[in-house]
This record gives sequence, C-alpha cells and structure tokens, in this order.
Amino acid sequence: MPALDPQAAIPADPSAASVAAVYAKGLLGAVGPGPEADEALGELDLLVKDVLDKQPAFAAVLASPRIDPQDKAAMLERVFAGKMKPILLNFLKVLARRRRLDLLRQIARAAAALRSEALGRVPAILTTAAPVDAATAREVRDRLSAALAKDVQLTTRVDASLIGGLVVRVGDQVYDGSVLSRLNRLRQTALTSAVSQAQASLDRFVRS
Repeated sequence: MPALDPQAAIPADPSAASVAAVYAKGLLGAVGPGPEADEALGELDLLVKDVLDKQPAFAAVLASPRIDPQDKAAMLERVFAGKMKPILLNFLKVLARRRRLDLLRQIARAAAALRSEALGRVPAILTTAAPVDAATAREVRDRLSAALAKDVQLTTRVDASLIGGLVVRVGDQVYDGSVLSRLNRLRQTALTSAVSQAQASLDRFVRS
C-alpha cells in the first residue's frame, strides 16, 4: 500500500519530529478515518507501553542500526503475525526497511495527536500537588470542554513541588491556578499599587 510508505514526503534534511509526523500521517491515511484508526492506534500504543517500554532489550534490537532491516522485518513477522492488525504489522515492516523503527514512540505520539485533532479532541494535562479524585478531574475536564467547545481528553499528574492549587496545560497554553502564581500576582499588584501611591504623592507635592 503506497500510503504506508510516505518516504517521498520526507524533506531532505528533516528533524526526527517532522519524520515521525510524516509516517504518522501515512499510517492514518492507510487505516482511514473510521473506528479502524482508533483500533490501530490502540494497538500501537500497547506496543509502545507493553513491549518497548517493558522490554528495553527488544526495543534496542528494533532501533539498532547494526541489524539488517530485512532481518528486523522478518522478526516482526514472527513475533506479531496474528497478534495485531495486518495493516499495522505491514506499517512496522515498512519502518524496519526504512530504518525508522527508532522513531516508533514519536510516531505513536504524533499519530495520536493527529487523530485527536481530526476528531475535535483536545489533550489536556492537569497537574496538582496531591492526587485528585475522579470527580474533581471530571469537573475540570467538563469546564475546559465547555470553555473550549471541544472534547477535552484530560490526563492527571502529580507534582509535589507545586505549591498547592493546580496547573492545567492545553496544548501550548498553560492555565496556572497555583498558590505560587497567585502570590506572584499579589506581589505584582502590591508593587503596582505602591508605585501609584508614590506617583500620587509626588503629584500632590508638585501642585502644592
């Protein structure tokens, strides 16, 4: 399938991110816009989390430039045939032959982001100093979804160094509700107020 091999679309001097994006688009173009896309991306995510992340030796073999690409493709066939969708397995073998398996994690992230964008989904990250319960996470998600008029996919994280409150990242935008942020704003407000009062006193002195 030509859509599985987007090599011609890769620029002459690409970054890893741009190469990953090209292959991610190729995969999505091959599986189509329907539920098959979510199934394929789900399998790809499991491959990354349950195989590559948990079996670093196997991940190193796939990424190694010393192993012949055809040998990698044959190994993928032996290991995954019948265990994943044929179109995804074919995609992995294309990556093997193109010496791009080292970008598999980046391709998976790029494909997931592109799929979310196509469906109007917006990934968001809620970071708090302590774990939040499911009800709180749902409330934050619902408020963001209403404010953005999009389907927000919320992920929660814990950062003990955060001084209370919360920080929400939606794409490149950060909404900071932490105590530290409020203290900084309070400090700036106090400074501005002091400057204004000093200026007013100076004005009264000049006019007197």
